[in-house]
Amino acid sequence: MKKTLHIMSLSRNAGLEIMFLNYLKYMKQKNPEYISFQYVLGLNISDYFKKELNKLGVNVYNCKKTSKFDISPIKLANQIIKKENIEIIYGQNFIGNVIASFIKIRHKELKLICHEHGTSWNVKNVTSLLTKLWISKADIIIGNSKAAGILLKNRFKAPENKIKIIYNGVPKQDLIKEKKNKKRLLFAGRLDIVKSPHTLIYMMSYLIKKDPYIDLIILGEGPCEQSLQDLSIKLNLDSNIHFKGNVNNVNEYMASSMLLILPSMREALGNVTIEAAFQETPTIGTNIDGIPETIKDGITGALVEAEYKLYKKTPTKKVVNLTESSLQKPLSPSAKKIADKVLELLSDYEDVVTMGRNAREFVSGKFSMNNYYENITKLLK
Repeated sequence: MKKTLHIMSLSRNAGLEIMFLNYLKYMKQKNPEYISFQYVLGLNISDYFKKELNKLGVNVYNCKKTSKFDISPIKLANQIIKKENIEIIYGQNFIGNVIASFIKIRHKELKLICHEHGTSWNVKNVTSLLTKLWISKADIIIGNSKAAGILLKNRFKAPENKIKIIYNGVPKQDLIKEKKNKKRLLFAGRLDIVKSPHTLIYMMSYLIKKDPYIDLIILGEGPCEQSLQDLSIKLNLDSNIHFKGNVNNVNEYMASSMLLILPSMREALGNVTIEAAFQETPTIGTNIDGIPETIKDGITGALVEAEYKLYKKTPTKKVVNLTESSLQKPLSPSAKKIADKVLELLSDYEDVVTMGRNAREFVSGKFSMNNYYENITKLLK
């Protein structure tokens, strides 16, 4: 095991940050002798992560980054490299990768690993140029999906021989013994345009004409929340659509729902599909980006094509058509086609139950923490 300096933002308890912590926890259990080789340069570390990393015995350095142009993380990293004889720099997502690439300019002898979890979909102008910088300096680029690899290769000309696809590692969740509500649908995620959340409301307007007892739980908050609530009232759907905001018991909602609906127009992978699958809840998702890598169409869930321009402006320039290994403009799925698929699946309860069991078995293997741990750790030796 080589001394590795991990560089990333640790200011919030989001998916990437939690997965990184879970990786180190798994290391502590499986190879405790490796922990002393791990050094973390965290940007604006929250009290939670500081406490958890210290409990693990990881070497932690906190850097309070005050602005986009604050170079203090680079200065601190150089000091750590010299003091601790670091051999590998490991950046994660845009900010971690960019800082790590600037360090590589000075320390050409170090191995640079850059991990892409989805931020490259959003970059433009200066951030696009910086993305090309870290790609050019990286020795190894980890993509969390085949879609990420295609985006980096087609949009930013990343060399194919640098790219390694390592799927996210998600700790296996216990199955909650909750009776499924045969008429309940679920959405869980940030209420932002890239998730195409208005599709959900239009979907429900089709569904209740066929079955007035179907309801939809919406978990999450975001800039679209008020417009979604207004639209549901305007279409007389407020008794069928329930906005719950951010909750601490997401798994319970997943366990009691028949289907998760994921109408995103951009999704690097789609961890929410994996989390739902652990509760034996299949997903109907858009056939775009990394979503089809988390769903086996007709076996663990269903895919609907991205074909409809629902929004005039979108924050994403290009998304990945996995079938053709190409890039295309971001589009939403048809609300009616999702509604038709919902009705088709809900017409046979046992089929959905079987699909849910298949989904749990599928994600337990493909996205296991052990696979993720072994693949990442191999690169640090």
